[in-house]
Formats: sequence, C-alpha cells, structure tokens
Amino acid sequence: MMSEFASLDYLNYPSHHWPQLLNEKRSEGWPGVSSHIFWGAHERSPGIYDFSKSPRLRLEKLLRLVQDFGFSAEVTLGFVPNRETFPPWALESSKHAIVPYSFWDPSEKGFLCTELPSLSETCIRRAYLDFLKEVFSLLQLYQHPQGPLKKIDVKLGMYACTLNLTELEDFIDYLTTYYGDFESLNRIYGTGLRHAFSLASSITYQTLLSKRPWIAAFDYKRFRHAWLSKLKKEILFLETVQPLKTIVSFSDGVWEGANIQSEWEILIDPVLLETDGVSLLPFFPSGIPFAPSFRAFRLAEYIRVCCANNKVKLTFLPILGEEVRWVGSLAAIFTGKYMSRSSFETCHAHVLSGGKIFFPFGIPQYDQGMTLLEWGKSQDRKLEKLGDENLLVQKVGNGIVYCPAEPGKYGFDLWEWLKRKIMFMM
Repeated sequence: MMSEFASLDYLNYPSHHWPQLLNEKRSEGWPGVSSHIFWGAHERSPGIYDFSKSPRLRLEKLLRLVQDFGFSAEVTLGFVPNRETFPPWALESSKHAIVPYSFWDPSEKGFLCTELPSLSETCIRRAYLDFLKEVFSLLQLYQHPQGPLKKIDVKLGMYACTLNLTELEDFIDYLTTYYGDFESLNRIYGTGLRHAFSLASSITYQTLLSKRPWIAAFDYKRFRHAWLSKLKKEILFLETVQPLKTIVSFSDGVWEGANIQSEWEILIDPVLLETDGVSLLPFFPSGIPFAPSFRAFRLAEYIRVCCANNKVKLTFLPILGEEVRWVGSLAAIFTGKYMSRSSFETCHAHVLSGGKIFFPFGIPQYDQGMTLLEWGKSQDRKLEKLGDENLLVQKVGNGIVYCPAEPGKYGFDLWEWLKRKIMFMM
C-alpha cells in the first residue's frame, strides 16, 4: 500500500539540505514525510549506534525539522531491498536465510535465490532486537501529538519469504507437535517415518513434498507464519516499544492485488506460490525447483495478466485466517483438490449468505488434514446445460457453488472459456 506521505530518506542527503527538501515537499502539498531507518547505516560496528555523529544520520535533527515545518512523519524499519539494510558484519553470519533473488533485487528476473543473514541465528536476532530497542527509545520522544511521528512500520517481508526453515529444529518440533504422533503424520503423507531425527533434514522434507506437495507446502507456510509471529511478539515485548505500540504495524509482503472495482473477482490459492506483495514466484523450498509450484505459478501469472488486461479484481485465498473483502457476490476460485480449512470456512460463509462461487478446476475435496470438505447436500445438486457443456450446480444456503461436470475441458483459451461461464452465472 502506497504511503500518503512524501518519501524522504534522510541518509541520502547531507543534513544541511534537509530544510530545502522539506520546503519543496510543503510546496508540493504533502501532509507529511516518510523515511526508512536502516540498521546497516546506524550500526556499522556491533553494538555501536550512530544517530548523531555522522551528519547524514542525525535522525533527531530530521524529526525536529519535520515538526518545525508542521509536517507529520512516518518511519519504516525492517528489511527492504537496499544496500544499507544490513551492517557489513551481519552479512558475515554463519547461518543464512534463502530468499528469492528477485524479491531482494527487483532488477533481477528469473527464479534464482540469494542468501541474507538468518534471524534464526541467535546473535543476529539479538543484535537486531537491540538495535530496535535503541531506535524505539529515541522515537518515543517524537510521538504524536507532542511530536510529528504518527506511524512506525516494521517490514519483515524478506523473511516472510524465507525458503529454508526446514533446517531448524523448531520445524521438526512443529511437525511432531502438530500431528501429535508419527502415525498421524504418516497417514496424512503416506510415509513410514518412525523417529524425530528422520525429519531433521531438508531431504526428508523433499520426500514429504513428493508425497503430498500441497500439504507439505501448507505445513511449511503455517510454520513460517508461526515463526514470523514469534518474531513480531519479541519486537512488541521490547521495553522501549511499549509507549509506541498503538502506532507500530508490521508489513509481511502480503499480496493485495490491484485496486480494481469489478462485477466479479478471481481468487487463487497461494499455497504453492511466493509473493513480496507486488510480484509472484513459485514456491521452491531450499531453492530447489519444485514442479507443482511451477505449474501453479504459470497459471497464476496467466490469470494475473488476464485480470489486469480485463480489469478484474484478483486476490489470494485466505489460507491462514486472513481477511477477505469480497467485491461482489460472484467469484471464480482457482484451486486444486485441496483447500485449507480457513479458506473453506471463508468461502462457505460467503455462499451461505447468498454468494456464488465457480471452481473452474472442480470443487476442492479435502483440507490440510485430509478431512472431507462438505459443500452441501447431494439432493441439492443438479446439472445445467451451458452450450455443449454441463455445469454442476450445488445449492448451499442462500448461494450457489458451480463447477464443470468434466473439469479440464476448457480448450485452448482458458480466459474466454471462463468469461462465458461467468456471464451465464451473472
């Protein structure tokens, strides 16, 4: 989401230029300014913070000037693509987080990965939390209404795309705790694992992927979400953040899609995809190519382009309880035979209240625990003729669920086929 404030990254300019820049922003009619606070710029040596010695790093001076000009201010912390994001010493970390290269460097195209310092390494995580503690203690002095500061955004987006968390012992603990016993895990995955140590490798996770690709990807993303939530809690529990909690928010690179108003919309299942909030990539754990995710990516990119060209709203299914703002009563949902329980409950509630949902590839049958999804009663199901094709129509509450009687027979042009079906349902 774009800021309503003018961008002014103070470290890019000598401090004696700041008044001129602020005057220009005021002349342009901006209500305030936003700026990044880069860890790498302010902590060149471990534990030594510079917020006043170097002229370009005088954060308090900037905030005082912003207030003198009658501006509001918002600042961004965290991990964005910039050479000042990490201190040089942090880049020498022995542990690394693997992330999609194009998310770190948008000029890069393709499916390469790169390495960043791992926040799973205790010394790096502690160092960053100590830096935040120092920053928050300074920002407290300039909080609105006494000061100009109205918002603090902590961007964790790079780490929301970490691809190698299967190497952590916490991942093993998560799987064994979630499934309760190996019998349950083996039943879901169709495997024969017997001991916890047999999970302790990315190779074993690749086996799970080969057995149940969608479920393995879902388990990974659920763990990653929990891992990220734990980091957020650590930040919010910092002593110096307490007076600022009402203005602190987190950004995780969530896909929001274009702000389009349309009569109908498309939702796609993101379990086999990665996003930085702007672009899409296939999910490739540990940087290893993964065929099902590449198929999901090709479909998603095709749908994304078609939606942009035809001004149709495109969003992600809420796999972990995220909120969905339906643009209307009718939606086409692209998913396979699996759908997370959270996604099902969101869609089911929409249909019960009078919404219509079309599943072009067939109605999903199972959730992440291989439990059947109950869309309605069999006696409320019928076939309707549409041209030379039959549609399966399932009455659910006050709404309807549609799918092709023979999924997959859409010819050479999926988009035109989809539009014909949508027009019939409207």
